[in-house]
Amino acid sequence: MLGRNALAPLGHPRRMLIDIARVLRPGGRLSLCKPLLGQRSPIDLDGLNRHDLAQVARVLAGVQPAAHAFTVPAAVGNARLAGLTGIEHLTDTVTTRLATVAAAEAALHAPGPAGESVYQAISRSLDAAFARRFADVWRATARRRPLVLTTPIVYLTATKPESSR
Repeated sequence: MLGRNALAPLGHPRRMLIDIARVLRPGGRLSLCKPLLGQRSPIDLDGLNRHDLAQVARVLAGVQPAAHAFTVPAAVGNARLAGLTGIEHLTDTVTTRLATVAAAEAALHAPGPAGESVYQAISRSLDAAFARRFADVWRATARRRPLVLTTPIVYLTATKPESSR
C-alpha cells in the first residue's frame, strides 16, 4: 500500500495506521511519503535579514500547526502500536527552483496546509507592509536568479507480520 501525505492532516493518525494494518495482507508493505511542508524554506532571499526570516518562520509555525504536527518519532511509534514491524524511515530534502517571477508569485500565494497562503499568514500576523516587503523580496530575487525552496521529505516503510498458524 502506498500513501503520500496521508497521515499529517489527520487528528488520529494512529487509527489510520491501525486500519491500514488491518487491511494489509500478512507480509504486506506500507510505504508512506510525507513532505514536511511546515519546514519548507527559501534559500538566500535578497533583502531579508535573519531576524526577518526568523519572524516569518515563527508566523508560519504558529498558523500552520498541521504542517508541523507530523514527526518521524510519532509516525514510527504509531506504526509500532498498529502492529507493523520492520519500520524504516529516511529523510531527504527536495529542492525546487522557481525560475520565474510568476512561479515565485504562485508559490507565495498558494494555499498551504492550513488553507491560507504564506502571504496571507504574514499579512495577518505581522502586518500588510511587512507582507508587501516580503513579496517584493521574493519577486526581486526571482528576477535576478531562480528562487530556491527546500522541503524535507520523509519516506517510511513498514511490514505487516506474517500470521502465525
